[in-house]
Amino acid sequence: MTGSSPANLVIRASAGSGKTFRLSNHYLALLATGVPTSNPTELAKILREKKGLSISSVLDGAGPKLEELIQWSTHPDVLTRIGSVEDFLTLLDDVEDELTAPAEAVVVDPLHAKRGDHLEHGFLVDRVLGQGATATALLVTKDDKQNVLKVARNEDNNVRLHEEADALRSLYSEFIVAIEDELVMHGRTVLVLQKAGDKTLAAQLRSDGVPTLEMLARYGDDLLSAVAHLERRGVAHRDIKPDNIGIRSLTKQRNQLVLFDFSLARAPLDNVRVGTAGYTDPFLVNRKPVRWDLAAERYSVGVTLYEMTLGEGVLPQWGDGKSDPALTEDELVLDAEKFDPSVREGLVEFFLTTLQSPHRRVLARRRGRPPQAGRGCARTLLSQASARHRPGVF
Repeated sequence: MTGSSPANLVIRASAGSGKTFRLSNHYLALLATGVPTSNPTELAKILREKKGLSISSVLDGAGPKLEELIQWSTHPDVLTRIGSVEDFLTLLDDVEDELTAPAEAVVVDPLHAKRGDHLEHGFLVDRVLGQGATATALLVTKDDKQNVLKVARNEDNNVRLHEEADALRSLYSEFIVAIEDELVMHGRTVLVLQKAGDKTLAAQLRSDGVPTLEMLARYGDDLLSAVAHLERRGVAHRDIKPDNIGIRSLTKQRNQLVLFDFSLARAPLDNVRVGTAGYTDPFLVNRKPVRWDLAAERYSVGVTLYEMTLGEGVLPQWGDGKSDPALTEDELVLDAEKFDPSVREGLVEFFLTTLQSPHRRVLARRRGRPPQAGRGCARTLLSQASARHRPGVF
């Protein structure tokens, strides 16, 4: 826009036909104030003090697009005004879309929400992340910030989500998902959680395969840091696995693991059947008394690290892998040949230590297995990571 007189605004196209057209400040002042401003001095004062005309100051319900159009069309700094006819018409189209947009429908029950739905408390649903036995997870946006809503599937699960919220409030680690709020929507407990990342560790293993040794060491250190914090705070997870670990991008070169889903944090200790098969300690039933313990949490960590080392779905097994190891004396079988030769010895020691029960470690030593700690520990990426967190982990 050009022109020295505040009585008129001239918008000159910077490309295309080169046509010009005029929008009278007299007309825009009428829109923004409801009263024509015939005094150029008065109008100049308004423009100078307000940096343009503001329609929202006199018109209730004016949308942000209309506010933007009028203010930038009347800004006293010529170089700051809308620069071309095309830009003005684009903003005008935005105003039309704003005025003709259908009313936003508020979904009362977030359990049935889908992409594009508006929820209570100002959340917009970006997509449904998944459904579990106790809750549905939604990726949502509010005030240009993304969060995850964890919604109880029924009233019986309200208590479990409330207990999960209590557990999360006691944790303060960059490697563990943070809770920002606990709400109630349509009678359901809803947790407002920090976004743990754009994908899970399980998804990355499926798409990208085994991480490099450098990345494996870093991821192992992140996971062990999370578990060390859990032990210090006296909080159990009880379902550690790649599907419950997010990958957050810090920079283009740096990712970070973030542990989430604490729905079993308050499960009774004598209930040793909860968790995910393959990642739960098979020897829990042989404990006396039969109770979950910290060794079981570490076992899940060991299985997760083993899968990270060899690839998605590759889990340790005993004997032929068909019999319950708690009922047999079968030895632990590791695919040691697939370990990187530069760290193979240390990895074997690490996983034998982590995955076997104390009774099995005694049997292994009697049968001539290598020692379970010490030798090679400092030369392996995962042992180095765990050593930084002793005592408390492994």
